[in-house]
Amino acid sequence: MKSNRHNFSTLIARALKRPLVKFGVMLGAIFLVELVAHSMQFDLPGWAGALIDAAILTALASIIMWPLIVEPLRGALEGEQARAQMILDTVTDAIITTDDHGIIQAQNRAARIMFGVSDEDAIGRNVNMIVPSPHRERHDGYLENYRRSGVKHVIGTTTQLEAVRMDGEVFPIELSVSEGWAEGRRLFTATIRDITRRKRTEERLQKLSNAVEQSPAATVITDTNGRFEYVNPKFLEVTGFTREDLIGKTPAVIKSGLTPPEVYEDLWRTIRSGSEWRGDMQNRKKNGELYWEYEIISAVKNERGEIVNFIAVKEDITARRRAELALQLQQVRLLETERELRSAHESLADAARLESVGRLAAGVAHEVKNPLMIIRLGIDYLAKQFSQDTNQEVLDQLRGAIVRADNVIRDLLDFSRKKPFARRPTDINWVIDNAIHLTMHEIRRRNIAIVRNCDEPMPSISADPDRLLQVFINLLSNAAQAIGQDGSIEVVTRSIRLSERDLERSEGSALRLGEPVITVDIRDNGPGFSDEHKKKLFEPFFTTKPVGEGYGLGLAVSHNIVIMHEGSINIANRSEGGASALLMFRVAREQLNDE
Repeated sequence: MKSNRHNFSTLIARALKRPLVKFGVMLGAIFLVELVAHSMQFDLPGWAGALIDAAILTALASIIMWPLIVEPLRGALEGEQARAQMILDTVTDAIITTDDHGIIQAQNRAARIMFGVSDEDAIGRNVNMIVPSPHRERHDGYLENYRRSGVKHVIGTTTQLEAVRMDGEVFPIELSVSEGWAEGRRLFTATIRDITRRKRTEERLQKLSNAVEQSPAATVITDTNGRFEYVNPKFLEVTGFTREDLIGKTPAVIKSGLTPPEVYEDLWRTIRSGSEWRGDMQNRKKNGELYWEYEIISAVKNERGEIVNFIAVKEDITARRRAELALQLQQVRLLETERELRSAHESLADAARLESVGRLAAGVAHEVKNPLMIIRLGIDYLAKQFSQDTNQEVLDQLRGAIVRADNVIRDLLDFSRKKPFARRPTDINWVIDNAIHLTMHEIRRRNIAIVRNCDEPMPSISADPDRLLQVFINLLSNAAQAIGQDGSIEVVTRSIRLSERDLERSEGSALRLGEPVITVDIRDNGPGFSDEHKKKLFEPFFTTKPVGEGYGLGLAVSHNIVIMHEGSINIANRSEGGASALLMFRVAREQLNDE
């Protein structure tokens, strides 16, 4: 009974909140008041009059109050409802209101679009129509449990769930549910956000994060000032640092101090322009150990194209660099061994050749030199017998021919015989100056200028100065004869340590990379020589001079003398014209010990 009274009272309270109900009640009250008033004053016929008066008064009241009160109130209410709906429709998230039994009372425009259902198809239906299985079947039970126990699970929180559209597509949502009361009824308002795009982005980011975290390449991300914002486990493994050691700091903590500043300048200039930088860098681990890494550094840009970060992918190439260095050293040793073997082979060949030529020269000396002496004595005798100038001219020509033949025999013997060396510390500049002095007559006769250029002081070499004097006289004479008339010869002496390029020009000598040597470069501005002639320059009896001006033994003798000094000689054309004879000799060991 009490329950019925309570329900009846609730219905009356709800009804009185509506404008039209209030208006009807007011009219009824006026009617009753008027009716009671008349009933108290008149007899039965008066009831009819009272009824007529009340009806007239009610009609007049409705005519007056409807346009003055009811219509404005109803219009205001409808306007408020329209404005409220407009505001809800501007919200980008879906909003759905249900009663405590899950029946949809209202939805906004975003909900209609998100779920593909109109107001006519949604309002009055259970909200579980947008809940996918298996939660759809349990949804009414959740509400019943809440009405009974009052224990909240979803209400007042934000939860990520799944929803289903009218076409059956299931998609992820972010759900917030709030509770409220209106007209004595409990209502639930659900705010729903479609997070499909966010989920896809999160999945991509998670995949990328997993790839970077598990990458075998060290990876770091810095801000635009180079401060570490992220380092992956591989970078920590390689360097020995922890994240706490690095985050917020610059790569200065791993710099070795051995990389040239211009490398860093080029790096920053490249990546700040938005381009990619690649290169090798030598850095230092936390324990101080040096290591090499190959780096690829590029800019990270936002949607506006602005650089917001830099990312570097690094590969530890220390083992590879060590292997390359070991390979290079091994290659140098192999080249040195090859040169030594070639030099030994040439020495053996020269020894065999010299032995053969020595026997030939001894025979020539015996068979030719003695007859030449007899011929010369005969010419001297005939010269005393003939006084005519014509006869003397013939005899002078014969004497010249004998002198040339004698010179050939002498050069041949010099080439073939191994005379004992009288080695001693020798100033090579002194030897060259003497050679210039001895050849100055011919040089001046040809109007050739001598340009002298030398290092001072010059370390001494262990040499036989008389043999070297013969070499430089031959080379200076050859240069003068190659020029002919009006030219210049430059003689340059230097003290250096043998470089790779110098070693290539030493023509397979026993000299070694980095060894201290003296170089002598005799340069002329003559016509040079052909590639074909270059192969034969040091062959005995080969010459490019006119008949009677050379016998082809000078360079062969000079070559042997230089080789006996364990030096090298190389004759080549100059790019600017003319030829160059480059000689190299070891610095005396005594000189090295003194240093």
